[in-house]
Amino acid sequence: MTWIDAVAHPVVAYLSNTLGPGLMLAVLVWAMLRFGFKLSAASRYVIFYGTLLMIASLPLISHIHFSFDFSAAETDAVMESALNENENVNPLAERKPSSKQVEIAPTVPTGTEIETVAASSDSAATSTWNISELFSISLFGLWALGVIGWMVVLSKNVVSLRKLKRSATPLLGYQDCLNQCLEQTKVKRRIKLMASDQISVPMSIGFFQPMILLPTHMIEQLNETELNHVLLHEIAHLKRRDDWTKLLQKLIRSAFFFHPAVWWLDRQLDFEREVACDDWVIQQQQPHKEYALNLIKIAEHSASHQNRLLTSAFFTKKTLKRRVNMILKKKDQSSHRFGKLQITTIGAILLFAIVALSQLVPLVGISSEATSFQHLFLAKIKPEEDPNVSSLAIQQISLENFSNEVLLDNDPANEQNINTFTVHPSNIAFNAQDGKLYWVSGLMLERTTLDGQQLEAFEYTASVDERLTVPGIIDFEIHSENQSLYAIIDGHGIVSGGLEGGPLTDIITQQDVAIVTGDPFARFFDVELDEINDKLYMLTTKFIGNSIFRGVLRANLDGSDLELVTSIKDLMQNIAVDPVHQKVYWETIPINQPALNRTIQRASLDGSNIETVVTIPRNEPVFNLLIDGLTETLYWSSLNTERPIDFRTTTSSIQSFNLRNGEANTVISGNFFILDISLGS
Repeated sequence: MTWIDAVAHPVVAYLSNTLGPGLMLAVLVWAMLRFGFKLSAASRYVIFYGTLLMIASLPLISHIHFSFDFSAAETDAVMESALNENENVNPLAERKPSSKQVEIAPTVPTGTEIETVAASSDSAATSTWNISELFSISLFGLWALGVIGWMVVLSKNVVSLRKLKRSATPLLGYQDCLNQCLEQTKVKRRIKLMASDQISVPMSIGFFQPMILLPTHMIEQLNETELNHVLLHEIAHLKRRDDWTKLLQKLIRSAFFFHPAVWWLDRQLDFEREVACDDWVIQQQQPHKEYALNLIKIAEHSASHQNRLLTSAFFTKKTLKRRVNMILKKKDQSSHRFGKLQITTIGAILLFAIVALSQLVPLVGISSEATSFQHLFLAKIKPEEDPNVSSLAIQQISLENFSNEVLLDNDPANEQNINTFTVHPSNIAFNAQDGKLYWVSGLMLERTTLDGQQLEAFEYTASVDERLTVPGIIDFEIHSENQSLYAIIDGHGIVSGGLEGGPLTDIITQQDVAIVTGDPFARFFDVELDEINDKLYMLTTKFIGNSIFRGVLRANLDGSDLELVTSIKDLMQNIAVDPVHQKVYWETIPINQPALNRTIQRASLDGSNIETVVTIPRNEPVFNLLIDGLTETLYWSSLNTERPIDFRTTTSSIQSFNLRNGEANTVISGNFFILDISLGS
């Protein structure tokens, strides 16, 4: 996956999935203001602006998952876990990343009585319209071009503002009139009064050093009352900070130029902004009818707008007519009051709606042959009738319907035409480049095609600590793009090599880890690859007295820039990396609080923003953890038994949990022990 894939896929999916919820929010707001709440223009403006911000925030809100399970036992467990997290001391970390502990998913149920569980027909996979990788990149390109185009227009408008301010001439004879209006309205913002022959309507230009601009041809035609009305209207814009809020409004419209709800809100905001300023002028004890007539008179001397960015008093004849009619229909000052209670009520309704809508199954997803996983592979030990015999097998499971088939089996009693192993498959990995499945034992590597018919075996050589009598690979990953293997040798170092045996090269040694952690006996025990950013992530452990600290290390593929990104005092194991969404996952087991459940936690790739995503029963150990970044689905193998482990009576399962919609499934379950799992196409 290239960087453009990593950017285009989520951007297109996020923006596309704002269309439905955004339109629903706009309809909800229209219905509440049309048939329910009667608010002033200022209040309506706040509602419309808040709705616009909510739509713009949908891509972020959609990644926050809310749990509404408030059972007492789980609530107590979460509170204790949070307290325990706050008490943790982090002597490993060289920096202090910000973190938060948020329970965003319910406890995941497991099942052990059935072998396979079929996927639900109304699951997220069947209700999401998946678009191809090429189509998503094309849409991203069109969106980027549209954003650039609208930003160019916006930039030109900003530049025109600066030119107007530079070319304007001071109206020294009228500055006292402006100062009197500012004093009367108690507006403390310092505002200049200027004239320009490049405009046809009065307008206010804000940002830094705000000023009110009057057309040169209009100054001599305004009497004192008319001038006061114009000044008060433009002062209202600057008092309300319409210069800044309108700029943000236009930035959002530029990013969501494709969104009909955003365009509707943009028009409503432009109109309500002017009406709110009209209301404010009338609140300054100005007669309704006289102010309306003055608007009409001033409009007769003005042309239509020349720049939509500028905050001014007039738009079109249609909007001017609506404004005049609304002014004449004002009966008393109470109609201009800011409805705080009504806004609070509507805001609560919209907040509930946005949370509910953000949790809906996405209507648009991205599918790609290169990044979408269709199968899950597992290596397992299964018991035989002879208590002293256990056979090995590798199975392939379809993630579409959870059907499974055996690829390899070394059971001597199996009469089917299935090839057997030459090495023990303690770890497995799928290579997306050649479409083969790899597994290791000791320093032996074996691979096969997915039909199980072409087996090849290779042997590695490695230089390891002379204290180790039986060196071997305890965990490994395959970099599909550069066709390399990265592995942990007996927990003491990281090595790399080709995929056809030969010498393994040390890239991170025990001494390197000792420098970073300060512990000469610190060990590696899990490794994961980020192929997008070409990074290695590893779990390490360190002993300080009777305390155990575990953390996540990160380095380049050549072992350089080794750093500790985060660490906790609890037991940390089973790391997984999602480079698409820039997250790293791991399992956490509270050491000093045996009553608390296990959790799967995640953080940003720099170790910040730690949060809990899944809670797992304490008595169901997790042995492997995977993340499909495209679908945001976690997979892990769970051992449904108490220690000590007996392979003849062990019941294991593979669980899945979708982080978008909270859907949990048991992929497979049975009387076997799962050694390792891997995702593949």
